[in-house]
Amino acid sequence: MTQDSQRNPYRTTPADATYPHGARTGIDGFVFDLDGTVALHDVDSKQYRLLPGAIECFEYLADCRIPHIIFTNGTARPPEKQIMALRSQGLRLNDDQLITPASVAAEYFLQRGLKRILVLGAEGAAKPLADLGLEVVSSNETPRKVDAVFVGWAPSFSNQDLDFACNQIWDGAEFFVSTDARFFANHSGKALSIAGAMAAGIHHVTQHRAEVLGKPSPYAMEYVARRLDCSVDRVAVVGDDPTLEIGMARENGAFAIGVTTGVAKEETFLAVPDGRKPNLVISDLREIILLMGAGK
Repeated sequence: MTQDSQRNPYRTTPADATYPHGARTGIDGFVFDLDGTVALHDVDSKQYRLLPGAIECFEYLADCRIPHIIFTNGTARPPEKQIMALRSQGLRLNDDQLITPASVAAEYFLQRGLKRILVLGAEGAAKPLADLGLEVVSSNETPRKVDAVFVGWAPSFSNQDLDFACNQIWDGAEFFVSTDARFFANHSGKALSIAGAMAAGIHHVTQHRAEVLGKPSPYAMEYVARRLDCSVDRVAVVGDDPTLEIGMARENGAFAIGVTTGVAKEETFLAVPDGRKPNLVISDLREIILLMGAGK
């Protein structure tokens, strides 16, 4: 921590950033990224390791009754299993406090009358859709027309999946992906984003580009605000990725907080073009407590 940051424990990055006097008057709810912000996934143990300040921050927000959720672009496991894994490490979470792009997708498809969905992905991509009554189809089934193709985390992606998906898209199915990010933070550094790579392959064949339903899409930001029961401009988005979390916040009028425990360091956030910089950069989640305490 620099001498300046010791005097000011939370740094406002852009020179023209504004923040209402009294933090509590400016933010009504928080959405946190998972990997690189709240925790890192350890490939060897297959467990999350909480990052500094995560437990204290979530305890503080819960005690103050400030709405907050985790939004991860990961769809390997359904939300309830990810919540259980984080609770086992000591994080205080209710049953509804973690969402994924599949959560967004399920609502999106229902609202638009897309009922039969080809899901290329593991349980985490398919279950939230099935839970809301959508018909989930796999490439192993007898070919029949689907309304949409949704790509999530699918490490066993096969030629059969590719062939089925491409033919459905050529036949008029809409094309969606959980995330088109190239990588995300894990305990070893960076991990490949399988969904984005798969969607790129399907695009190469079909020349149809997938619409992103996870971060940083406007649908994701709107969904988050509804879940927090507050307007978008009263939401603080906290994350380690300048494109995903910070991009989602700045493009939709939310308050963007960059944290340097993941893929981006402070100099990375500073190098982002004006208008896309975070409103604030913090070193870990303990500074959220200081930020909110300033408004008391």
